[in-house]
Amino acid sequence: MENCIMLEIVNLNFSYENKEVFHNATFVIKENEVVHLRGDNGVGKTTFYKIISGIYNIEPHLSTEVYINGEKIEMENLKNYVNYLPSIPYLFDYLSGFENIDYLLALFDLEESRDEVLDNIKKLDLFDSLDCEIFKYSLGMKAKLYIGVMIERKCPILIIDELMSNLDKASQNFILEKLNRKLHESNLSIVMSSHTSEFSSFEEIKQVRIVDKRFVQQ
Repeated sequence: MENCIMLEIVNLNFSYENKEVFHNATFVIKENEVVHLRGDNGVGKTTFYKIISGIYNIEPHLSTEVYINGEKIEMENLKNYVNYLPSIPYLFDYLSGFENIDYLLALFDLEESRDEVLDNIKKLDLFDSLDCEIFKYSLGMKAKLYIGVMIERKCPILIIDELMSNLDKASQNFILEKLNRKLHESNLSIVMSSHTSEFSSFEEIKQVRIVDKRFVQQ
């Protein structure tokens, strides 16, 4: 039985700093599907992620339509379905790892997942560094902390923008094992961009490239 469409965006039009990034573009992802979003640098991958996570706004007059499980929703509400992990984690440099975890748990209403988060952090070999302030962390350590927390959000659409590239191989394998379990246990859909080979762990991947301001399946 073919999986249902989780997210469909129709007539996506968006310009940034007087440059048209998307023109009448359509993006579709199904339940339990993994999409590898590709494209040259500057073509709009991160811009697309910021649009669907609510960081960038779409003007109402541009006729963009959004559907979740076949039901039309307002573009501004799409962010409620999206868990966005950017290439540079959103953390406070002068708070400790523990304090950043507390902040993220409160911000995203994840307090009930504290034990799972701390278990993730231990398995990512970061627990002993949680008393240190974040400005002392390497980019890989920041990535471990952010992913270790955010992977426990229950949003149906997970976006990972290059962040996995900052992890060592053992940490990548741990996160990918968790993602594979979540794909099989829930209706999670994943969109990822990466220059590394971590996609090989997924059974099936849909390759999508941004070409001429549109999404093209390859």
